[in-house]
Parts: sequence; C-alpha cells; structure tokens
Amino acid sequence: MSTSRSGSLRPATSLPSPSTLAAVALAVSALTLGVGAPAAAAPPPADVCGVCGPTFEDAATAAGGDVTVDASTRDVHVAANGSARAAVDVTVGSRDADWVAANADAVLAELAAGDDPSVTDGVAPVPADATLQASGDSVTIEYDAPGVAHTSPGGVVVVDAFADGRPTGWEVDADAVRLHAPKTHVVTHGPADAPVTAWTSGDHIDDAVVAYATDGGLVATAATQVALVVDTGPAFLRYAAIVLAPTLVVLAGLLWSTRAVGTRVPTVGSARAGTVVAAAGGAAAVTLVASGAVSTYFEFPIAAALFAALTAVAVGALAASGRLRTIRALAVAAVGTPVALAALGAAVGALTHPAVAVPTARKAVIAGSLVAQLGAFVVVGASRQSDPASRWRRLAAVLAPSLVVVAVVGPTLLLVAWLPLLVVAAHPAYWFGRTVAGGLRSV
Repeated sequence: MSTSRSGSLRPATSLPSPSTLAAVALAVSALTLGVGAPAAAAPPPADVCGVCGPTFEDAATAAGGDVTVDASTRDVHVAANGSARAAVDVTVGSRDADWVAANADAVLAELAAGDDPSVTDGVAPVPADATLQASGDSVTIEYDAPGVAHTSPGGVVVVDAFADGRPTGWEVDADAVRLHAPKTHVVTHGPADAPVTAWTSGDHIDDAVVAYATDGGLVATAATQVALVVDTGPAFLRYAAIVLAPTLVVLAGLLWSTRAVGTRVPTVGSARAGTVVAAAGGAAAVTLVASGAVSTYFEFPIAAALFAALTAVAVGALAASGRLRTIRALAVAAVGTPVALAALGAAVGALTHPAVAVPTARKAVIAGSLVAQLGAFVVVGASRQSDPASRWRRLAAVLAPSLVVVAVVGPTLLLVAWLPLLVVAAHPAYWFGRTVAGGLRSV
C-alpha cells in the first residue's frame, strides 16, 4: 500500500533567490560607495610654479625675513631654438620688497635649494644663478629654464615639461601661469590655440604637451604629429616593453599551470558554485565599503578588489540562476562587468574630484581592466573543452587587458604590481570557469 506524503509536508519556506541576494549586495555596495566618504585622499597635485605664493613666503622666512605675498604670476617664454626663459613676478609690500632686495642671495639660495624636482614641486625650478630684482612693491626672479622645451625635426618646438608621467598631474599655485610661444610661431598642438597659453589659480594640467610651428598649415601640422611621435614613441615603447615583458611571461605560465593543475581539481554544480561566488563577492564588497577602505579616488589595489567583488556578484548570480547559457554570455558577464565598472568609476571619480579628474579616471580604468583580465581566465576555463582555441589565441585573450591599460593609460608599474595578485586569483577563476561550463553551450 502506497502512502502519499504530500499531506504531511509543510509548505517550503520561500527564500530569496541567489540572484536576488546578489542584486541586493550589489546595490548596497554601489549605494554605500556613492555616499561614503573617501578613506584617504589621493596625493595632491604638484605645484606648477613652485616658488609662488606660500612657497616664496617660506623661502623668505627661512632666509630670516617675514614677507607676505599678495599676488604671484609666472611667465615662461619659449624661443625658436627650444630654449626657455622663466620670469616669476611676486607682489609684496614695499617694505617687504626692500627687504627681499637686500637679502636677494639668501632668498634665492632658499628657493634654489629644492632644485631636485623629486624634492621640490615646480616646472623648471629656480637655479642657483637666477637673478632677483625688486621695484616698488614687486619682486621679479628671472632665469633660464632648460628642459622645458626642445626642437624636433621639421622646425617644431615642443614643450613637454608638464608631461613627466607623475600620476598626480600639476596644479597652478599662482594667480596665473603663462606659456609664451616663440616669435613668429603658432600653436599646432596643445590646450590652446593662442600664442599665449594661460592657466589660472587652481587649474589642473594633466600631461599637457604644447607644440609650435612657423604656421598652422598642413605641412606644419604633419610635422608636429611626426615630432610628437618621435619624441614620445621610443620612450613609450621602452617603458611598455619593461612592464609587458614580465606580464607576458607570467600569463604564459598561468595558462600552462591552470591547465595542468586546474583540470585535476574536481568541479561542483554550476548553481552551487555560482551561489557561493555571488555570496562571497557580495560580502567582500560590503566589507570593503563598510570598512572605509574604498574611496572615489579608486586607489589600487582596493579599487581592483572592489571591482572583482562586484564582478563576482554579477557572474555568480547569473550562474546560480541558470542564466549563463553560452560562453559568449559568460564573457560579457566576466569581462564586460569590470569594463562597465571601470567606465562608471572613471565618470564618478572625475565628477567627484575635478581637480584630479584625469588621474582618478585612469586609476578606475586600470582597476577595471585588470579585473577583466581575471575574468578572461574564467572564460578560458569554461571554453577549454567546447572551444579549444590555440595557445596563442588564449594568450592574446588574457594579454588584451594589459595592452588596453598601456594603450589608454600608458605603461604603468601597476601592471607588474598586479602580477602576484593575478597568480593567486587566476587558478580559482579558471576553476570557476570549468565549473560553470557544464551548463553552457559551445557559443
């Protein structure tokens, strides 16, 4: 005699689905990130003038005086032969100007003490042989400024002193900073089209390169582009090789080790793995934000950890709910999610911190691209059996995010700093890809 158990069963408790839990964790993390205060401010931009305003007052104090600066400007005059002459005008009281004139050597010595750019801010720091003159209530410091500009083939004059690769960029610390074109030259590349490129107090200068030619015609424009490539190309390729060579070696080794080791580790059900990954990612994201470690400056490696956690939420939720049906869908989730987070982070960072908009956006792009590289290992693990691509195609797939970083941001040592983290995370990512492959079709 058969007995029906339906009457003895209690109705199953309705629990939120894994995708719902993941969505809640994602939303909480995103909202908390948006309203949370930054844990630590990014390094401030470097001062363009370096001898204006408070810096001049500090030098006078160190020289034994007490000077108050009312206004300060800096003019850099570029010549056709690539040389440059700098003039700093500081407005002070007449008594202060007399004191500075009487103690010119001591003040100049204090200003020139930081001639090393790694110690003292400022484009074209004051050298020891600068001249100082005082008249009325103003003080003028003049000196040659080598290294600000140089000539390139085709008669093009290039000013690249601002493009020194520092991640913080430059900020104008004077009332005005003006860059004057050589006589009979026009601007053929840069942030302005007038003979005088001017910035005012608080303006931010991010890797600005200004080029001048004798006219603005097609020949001069073409010569300018050639000059820029000649100037920046060799250094770019050299630094790119420095950061990409170890990256290439590590990625090749990881592709071998994930296949050799990862295939020996047993997998579990796709839904179960997705639930665990989504829950772990949500918990990690909430923990990062709640601890105050996350900021809208998107500092590495915290930003990468946050993007990885949010990507785990998205990919895990889709796997847990059975919505990952193709390798293409997995690629969109595992690689596309961090790319979208990078774009969102770049926009949020730029809007939240306009003074350092470009450096902050770059950090978000770097974090998202590197997490996308981790997502590529998920795709490689999932497609190993159904789409056995050649080793070169697999290497190209995992190398592509690094190339994107170099192309968009430039060669950065963060690519090398990321490698130890990638070595640790690539094998679990590959295993998760093999796990969810059971529920996928071939494309």
